[in-house]
Amino acid sequence: MSESRRKFLWAVAVVSSCTSLAAFTGKLFPKRRNIILCEPPGQKKMVKMLTHEGQLVEIDESLISSRGKKVTTGELQNWVKK
Repeated sequence: MSESRRKFLWAVAVVSSCTSLAAFTGKLFPKRRNIILCEPPGQKKMVKMLTHEGQLVEIDESLISSRGKKVTTGELQNWVKK
């Protein structure tokens, strides 16, 4: 091998080892921190709902009284006709 080829391969080896070392120690690509999202105390949970006029509104979840009631086909058809 020629002298210039040896220098080139040595330089490539040094650069790749330094890059690998930096990547594994977290200097090159720092780890992402997990962000924990929580709502502040006392904040009301808002729910988005659609009115019969077609407007999107936000309502406090505590104001919704009938949870889990399934709508029948007849009620749905009457609601659409209004």
